[in-house]
Amino acid sequence: MSNDLGFEADTRRGRRVIAAAGEGRRLLKPRAFADASGIQLRTVYREIAEGRIPHVRVGPRGIYIPASYLDDLTAKAAEAVAA
Repeated sequence: MSNDLGFEADTRRGRRVIAAAGEGRRLLKPRAFADASGIQLRTVYREIAEGRIPHVRVGPRGIYIPASYLDDLTAKAAEAVAA
């Protein structure tokens, strides 16, 4: 199963594994994203549900956020502070 973010979910042998379609693509769980960004975890889940944070779903409970989105968010915040 693939999606528009370029990641592929592999569920062979009952194990859920995220395989990046290209090198250098890292995925973060919502808690890791919240910790790194300083956003509350419940806000992260709400933004995911509303479609504001790009994510990959693997099964009913697995949610992963591309680390590149965190990098972009951090860069935009740094630009806003510098301006």
